[in-house]
Amino acid sequence: MSSDTTNNQIIYGLDDRPPPLRAVVLAAQHVLTMFGSTVAVPLIFGKELWPIPAGLPETVTQTLENAQLANVALLIASVMLCSGVATLLQSTFGSRLPIIQGVSFSFLAAFFGIVAAVQTASVPDWALVLAGDTSAQTLGPLVDQWQQAGALGMRTIAASIIFGGVIEATIGFTGLMGLVRRVLSPVVIGPVIMLIGLALYDAGAPVAASNWYVSGTTIIVIILFALILSRSVRLFKLFPMLLAIMVMVTGCYVLGLMGVIKSTDPAHVNLSAVELLPWVRTDTLIFPWGVPGVSELSMGAVIAVLAGYLASMIESFGDYHACKQMAGGGDPTPKEISRGIGFEGVACAITGMLGGFASTSYSENIGLIGLTKVGSRYVVQIGAVILLLLGLFGKFGGFAAAIPQPVVGGLYCALFGLIAAVGVRQFAKADLDSDRNLFIGGFILFMGISLPFYFKYAGGAQAVKAAMYPDVAGVVVSIGSTGMAVAAIFGLILDNLVPGTVAERGLKTPVVPSHSRLPATIAATCYLLLVPASLTLFGGDLGNPSAIKLCFAGVSFLMFLLLLKQPSVLALIFAILIFLVALMRFTLKPMGMVPEPSTSVVGSMIYLLVFRAGAAAILAATAFFAVLADRSNQRVSRKASDDGIES
Repeated sequence: MSSDTTNNQIIYGLDDRPPPLRAVVLAAQHVLTMFGSTVAVPLIFGKELWPIPAGLPETVTQTLENAQLANVALLIASVMLCSGVATLLQSTFGSRLPIIQGVSFSFLAAFFGIVAAVQTASVPDWALVLAGDTSAQTLGPLVDQWQQAGALGMRTIAASIIFGGVIEATIGFTGLMGLVRRVLSPVVIGPVIMLIGLALYDAGAPVAASNWYVSGTTIIVIILFALILSRSVRLFKLFPMLLAIMVMVTGCYVLGLMGVIKSTDPAHVNLSAVELLPWVRTDTLIFPWGVPGVSELSMGAVIAVLAGYLASMIESFGDYHACKQMAGGGDPTPKEISRGIGFEGVACAITGMLGGFASTSYSENIGLIGLTKVGSRYVVQIGAVILLLLGLFGKFGGFAAAIPQPVVGGLYCALFGLIAAVGVRQFAKADLDSDRNLFIGGFILFMGISLPFYFKYAGGAQAVKAAMYPDVAGVVVSIGSTGMAVAAIFGLILDNLVPGTVAERGLKTPVVPSHSRLPATIAATCYLLLVPASLTLFGGDLGNPSAIKLCFAGVSFLMFLLLLKQPSVLALIFAILIFLVALMRFTLKPMGMVPEPSTSVVGSMIYLLVFRAGAAAILAATAFFAVLADRSNQRVSRKASDDGIES
């Protein structure tokens, strides 16, 4: 055992290897700790991706329930496999810290939006079945459409995760995380995390209402285990969620055997999926829901998921510090942080391919290190292998999928509020006696709730579409409908342009000088705006629109990287020109001054040269001038780094 860990009363340090049997037991404890939160997410989305309409004949409902359980079981197995892969990558090649990776709650609001949009567009018409026609000719195509609608939702999620994972990996491996942190203070991060939980308000009570007796008891049991018994009994402190789920599922199963809970009750424990699933998964490992296409990379999904990645990276940044300090290793180095963020991006991209959800570091497992005084990465690597085996064991997912809906509803009410509370804790790291911080935090939190309501329910989307060019209107509506994106954009701008001290903003280390903060602020805002905007602003109606969109997305993201690396006012001027091109397109169009794409070769060439090649030239010029950033600004940045500024 290393001496530095001994001084911190660590039993096993980062590089220590416990005896094999003890290591397996310690690893299993990590898996059990993250189990409750990890399984909750597939349980949440399984019933959203494959909803069962009310009023269907009992035989049809039973058929759909069995199919739904099988799908949820596959989701759970996929999530476990993804967590194992992500944990192994992170602990072996990434930060190399003993940190478990699991499903990130930062993406829940984004995923709910994706699922809702897909279900609205692809919902089957059950009218004939509701009227009593259950023939194979009628029912077969409807069930297939129902299955495909859920699969389309997962493919859309996968496409967005892969796209965002590549961006996160780029930010990590290029060492840009430190630069992004310079313009993100708790004043912004706190309200964004609050909105992750608050945006899920409509998934709490409506789901719990399927059986208030069971869901209410679930909430009480969670409070009893996590907040009361955990103070005196260590077992409840380590596994409160897992034990609560086990108690409630067991109780529902026993009541079902006694006839108290009928088979038609949502609280009934249905184990039919266990019989349907194979012992070992072999043919559903890679893209189990189908290979996502570029057409499934929708604007709303991209923007919402990018906001989730932003929150996830900030969360992981703090987790790396907490984890290494808990393990007795001090603070993580900039290289460890960069590798950690980079491999989180790689793991998220792989997660999209394996049919799961985006992954991030798990704070509850970091707390377990502090409780057990075991900070060995070897233990966590064994835990990753256990997760891989659980992901390959098909019937495991079947048992987990049998958790009744009211129990899941109780979990919703307990967990989603906790996410919002974590945001409050993050916001509290800033000076809450400052009127500046209270105004900015309150404003972006309110706008993150109010503006999406305006766009979704008060006619905002229609008003924007009527006033703007269709491509631009699509981007504005997508951003305005996503609370996290609204809060992040307003927060980035206000927090960095309104004067405030380092201590007031809650930043522990000095930040970049005020005269160079403006370029970094706009560059970070470009992360949320420019990349998704370029997909529609410059996506063509001619040729291959998918290739055009991807090309411009790549070029605009390159510009974002260059702006962060080489902040230059001159580069920003050219960046503004990009938006002027878009402005010209949708303001001059109503006046009849913008030519439409022509069916003739000459007309099409003129259109491309003026409105496509012109935008490409401005993007290229922006990247060029960013490389040729003024030397004085670079010298200021180097001097600030020498004075102890975070890099």
